[in-house]
Amino acid sequence: MKKVSRQREFDGKTLEKIMNEAIKKAIDKQLKLGVPAVYIKDGKVCYLMPDGREVFKEKAEKI
Repeated sequence: MKKVSRQREFDGKTLEKIMNEAIKKAIDKQLKLGVPAVYIKDGKVCYLMPDGREVFKEKAEKI
């Protein structure tokens, strides 16, 4: 019996589009649950709050 590969080959732009869509869905889901999304923007830690505000921290605090 011949094995069938289910892997596909994508170019860089296609992969980037797929990843960006997945990230957007994950962030939307987080915000709907009331959890801020955290990412880096212009070298600063940015919290995207569920109400749409962006809160910036200069650097991450040590835990």
